[in-house]
Amino acid sequence: MKLVPRCIVVTLVMVTWVVLHVHAQHSAYQTITFEVKPITKIHVSANPQPLVIDRNVSGDGDVTILDNATRYSILTNQNDMKIVASIDHPMPDGTRLLLAAASSAGISRGTVDLSGATAPVEMVSSIQRGIDRDQSLSYMLVADASIQKLDRQSRLVTLTITN
Repeated sequence: MKLVPRCIVVTLVMVTWVVLHVHAQHSAYQTITFEVKPITKIHVSANPQPLVIDRNVSGDGDVTILDNATRYSILTNQNDMKIVASIDHPMPDGTRLLLAAASSAGISRGTVDLSGATAPVEMVSSIQRGIDRDQSLSYMLVADASIQKLDRQSRLVTLTITN
């Protein structure tokens, strides 16, 4: 009778060993590092057409030339962003460069005078995360009656999305 209990014990040990080794799992581990960086992108469609005054100005009134063919789009994963604009050199005496930026994602400041804006001025505020596509940029050149002739010049307008 002592032989039977030993067989049972040996059998149980063998079964346990087989179960442990058959079901044993081997694992490998990896550390995944991740990060979400701030994304702020602005894109403009193209340069506006030249703003040319080519008709006589009589009297004391200003003449305004408008180009609203330029479009812009933005993408941001941040809240409370804004679009600011500046130019590289002030406008000549007797002229003004105005810009209006439409927005469905923020609050537009309407038409803003960039004539002396070598430091950024706010165009659109309170932009929340998301995409704002195909919004209009309206450039206006205003010249007063004192301007007789002005050779062609260019100004670099910088649009920046920032907080």
